[in-house]
Amino acid sequence: MTARILNGIAIRDQIYAELQSEIASLAAQGVRPGLAAVLVGDNPASKLYVNSKIAACEKLGLASFHVTPPASTTTEELLAIVSDLNIILNGTPPRFDSFESSRLWLIDPPPAWLREDDPALAPLEV
Repeated sequence: MTARILNGIAIRDQIYAELQSEIASLAAQGVRPGLAAVLVGDNPASKLYVNSKIAACEKLGLASFHVTPPASTTTEELLAIVSDLNIILNGTPPRFDSFESSRLWLIDPPPAWLREDDPALAPLEV
């Protein structure tokens, strides 16, 4: 098999073009989709990743929220932040002892697409 070089910038631009029409359609309905990122502490790799996602949101005209609680944030404080944002929490550090898995669904009520895609996932019961 011959190796093929991919043009990541061209692929990104194609994806962005497809997304922009979907975003415009939602905006016409009064909906502004976006991303909320909660970065606990100051891991440099995580900062770079989150900042790239925020930049992508800005380029696409999406809403973005970046919350950066300190590394000393407790599990309860993090749950309160995530609950206030009504978001899906993904990839929590191991020290957050009450998180039994790397994903914790806190959307209330959970959308139908979430329940249909993975019936094993359910809202958090605290």
